[in-house]
Amino acid sequence: MKKIITLKRAIKLLTNCSAVIWGDGFLCYPGIIDEDETNKDNVFLELRTSDSEALDEESNFVVKDNETVTVVGSSMFLVDTNGDGKQLTLLVPQKLA
Repeated sequence: MKKIITLKRAIKLLTNCSAVIWGDGFLCYPGIIDEDETNKDNVFLELRTSDSEALDEESNFVVKDNETVTVVGSSMFLVDTNGDGKQLTLLVPQKLA
C-alpha cells in the first residue's frame, strides 16, 4: 500500500533503523547529516558504501527534492542530488522474544 509521509517522519524512521538496503543491493547505515528542514538546499542524508570490488557508491539527498516521501511496505523512495530516484529498504530492529 502506497503512502505519502513528511520528510520529518522519514528522517525519524531513518534515524531509528539499523541499516538500509539501496542501489544495487548495497547495505549501509544511513548517515543523517542534518535534520533542519527549513533550509531547502540542506543535505539531510548521505548513503555511502563499497561493493565487492571496493568501488565506492555514494548518494546525497537534499530537503527541496524530498519534502514529501513515498513509502511502500518497508521501503521509502527519495530523490538524490543527481535527480535519480532511490529505493531505500529500511532494516528495523525488533524484539524476538
